[in-house]
Amino acid sequence: MNELGMAVSQTENGNEIKLEFRYFITSLTDLSEFAGAVRKHWVIENNLHWSLDIIFREDASRAKKIIHL
Repeated sequence: MNELGMAVSQTENGNEIKLEFRYFITSLTDLSEFAGAVRKHWVIENNLHWSLDIIFREDASRAKKIIHL
């Protein structure tokens, strides 16, 4: 059975507080398991971006894709 889960992230920049709400369809019903799965997802995402930047120097690339309409 699938459930709907929500994760809330809070960031602070000076006096500004920003909330971000993310929704997931999940089969996890235990709150700690769900929270762990959400955190693990972002670890994988962050590691991928690190690899693209450090190994492939993606951020240093000046190649741009131009789309003509």
